[in-house]
Formats: sequence, structure tokens, C-alpha cells
Amino acid sequence: MARFISPVSEPYCGACNRMRLTADGKFHLCPLSDDELDVKLKAVTLEATGHRLDEGVSTRARSMFQIGG
Repeated sequence: MARFISPVSEPYCGACNRMRLTADGKFHLCPLSDDELDVKLKAVTLEATGHRLDEGVSTRARSMFQIGG
């Protein structure tokens, strides 16, 4: 006899942490909703126009290999 498992057996929204980052740069805020936040667009608007290496300013928080470059 086949047995099916419900994908949502109990309500969990109050403690849910199931956001997903999509391949096109959006946070899908809930697996059961179409709400998304376009973080790629937000990042582009916040991006600096250039580096400041000539002023001696460099990143200290992460090495280049840690950010994928």
C-alpha cells in the first residue's frame, strides 16, 4: 500500500528560516509564497564606483579567495 507524506505536516511559519537565494540573485522569502527580494539589484545600487587601493585602503575582513575572486 502506497503511503504519501504531506510536504507541510505542521504550521512552522513562526519559527521558519527557509529563505532561499535563487540563481538570478533574489531571496525567495518563503517556500509557500511568491514573495522575493531582489538582492542583486540592491547590491548593484550600493556598489562603489572603484577601489581605493591608491589611498592604501584594502579589505581586511576577507581574503580574495573567500569572496570568489
